Amino acid sequence: MASHMAANRHVLWRRFSTETNLLYVLFQQGDDLPNLEISGIRMKSAVPSVEAVLRASIRELSPLAGVCLDTCGGLGYTAVAMATAPRVTRVHCFEVDANVIEAARNNRASRFLFEDPKIVLRHADVFEALVDFPDASFDRVFHDPPRVSLSGDLYSRAFYDRLFRVMKPGGKLFHYTGSPGEKSGKRVRQGVMRRLADAGFVRVRDVPEAQGVSAMRGSASGPENGAAY
Repeated sequence: MASHMAANRHVLWRRFSTETNLLYVLFQQGDDLPNLEISGIRMKSAVPSVEAVLRASIRELSPLAGVCLDTCGGLGYTAVAMATAPRVTRVHCFEVDANVIEAARNNRASRFLFEDPKIVLRHADVFEALVDFPDASFDRVFHDPPRVSLSGDLYSRAFYDRLFRVMKPGGKLFHYTGSPGEKSGKRVRQGVMRRLADAGFVRVRDVPEAQGVSAMRGSASGPENGAAY
């Protein structure tokens, strides 16, 4: 099985960055969407497929409308999916790693990240950039940070507080965590759920099929029911 999968792997682009000391490999496995591997760590789960996980994640933000935030753009699949929704007016997409942006430029499946006029792509650290946005700026937020060992601040209560501030009452959040292993992934999600609830989010729940956590900022009229984790 492993040798068969390796035979179906087609490398589209690769770069070793002397700045980050990391190897970036854009590849495609079979007919699935291209994926990015950074020093052996895949950005997106390919189980059951990159496309299937993307669809499940986007469903958690439906109905898509208004102004959206994609905190860690990667190859841009999420930003593009949000921008295609007719009721979405703008998607702010952040990516801190210039090498990842270059990988997206070399990925035909990412072309609308650069071509769709609804998408504003910024090469910046979203943790710092959110300070510049007014309160209640976003209707929908997709948060897909690198794993905890690489970007712990993006899993922190401080960052979730910033997300809460810039979200509109009634706004929806999906926080992708991936599944680095069933037991390990579950522990990551439990910590995420606890901190989101502490930051004020409601309707916090584990969504295994989308490999992440769904949450909502409560309405201005009063507390929501079902704030659990």
